[in-house]
Amino acid sequence: MYASLMLLVVTIISLVGSKAFSRASGLLFLILIVSSISIPLSSFLVMPFNKVNRSGGDITYTGISLESLQENFWPHFTSGAAGSSNPLRKETVASVFGVFFPATAGIFAGASMSGDLKNPSVSIPRGTLGGMGLTFFTYVAVIFAMAATVTRNTLYTDISVMQDVCLRKASSDLRLICRLTLF
Repeated sequence: MYASLMLLVVTIISLVGSKAFSRASGLLFLILIVSSISIPLSSFLVMPFNKVNRSGGDITYTGISLESLQENFWPHFTSGAAGSSNPLRKETVASVFGVFFPATAGIFAGASMSGDLKNPSVSIPRGTLGGMGLTFFTYVAVIFAMAATVTRNTLYTDISVMQDVCLRKASSDLRLICRLTLF
């Protein structure tokens, strides 16, 4: 339901035009930043728990644990992990990079709005490098927060573990934001 609602909102914004997108982008950016920051923040605020997820698998959230970080630190590529692009073939560095790269390179789309800038030749490089730096730092914080707090088995079997961990005891509004942006 959340995904369908978000798809409808994005479709309406696209049909209205680029000015509507420019106006909505600030709010969308704020929602994305709040949800992204809530993941590493949750690692400090959420107490350890075990529960059964929607698909019947176990979620083991250890809280910040050196043992969990050591278990998850080095890659252990496997086949059949939840969310795998090809469940019959073992994942590789290239397939993992294929997920990470588009997420960080999406910042280049902002350069297409350079007509709104007073000094594009200065603002575009600064904005692009600043955006890439912020995105990289945020993703590294999320990766290390998840690696230090969730068991490897949970990461293999539950693609929505971030939604389940995201400030479990937070207000319903913040949890809704986490679910909307992490779907």
